[in-house]
Amino acid sequence: FNEFDLLDRIMAWSYRYLHFRGFSYEYFPVAVRTWMDVVHAHLQASSAGPIVRVYRHVLERHEELMARSERPCGVELLLEPAWSGVRDSFVSAVLAGDHRECLSLAKGAVVNGDSLDGFLDQVIEPALYHVGELWERNEILVAEEHLASGITLRMLASLLEPVAADLPPLGKVV
Repeated sequence: FNEFDLLDRIMAWSYRYLHFRGFSYEYFPVAVRTWMDVVHAHLQASSAGPIVRVYRHVLERHEELMARSERPCGVELLLEPAWSGVRDSFVSAVLAGDHRECLSLAKGAVVNGDSLDGFLDQVIEPALYHVGELWERNEILVAEEHLASGITLRMLASLLEPVAADLPPLGKVV
């Protein structure tokens, strides 16, 4: 792990995201050079140096960042076939904005702590990754992604409320 690993991952995602929205890959070097010019024009050399170093790194890695942006970046999830029906139904419901159907699916699938873990791992996590990928590819609007996330949070709060009620109080904060 070097100091630019995280930057490289974020920049590869930025390249992919903007490319799906119609930006040419050649936009990035032009934008970075412009920002370098602005930094040089408005900051003292001592302040500009570290910023320009980051920009130079991005310019030097442009070809690699383009290649990385073309590779799938999704997390490898181990999906169990037994959950596929619930998972597919949940994705359809959450994208349709149907909170009641999402909650109904959750209540039908979760009967104990083990099934709650399975539901979270096999339905919620992959569903939200899928929604994020649709948004990243510009197949749904950011508002639709936010709606899906909000419905999921609301559904989880409703689902977990009885569990939380049985927990002992945490004490008082003074």
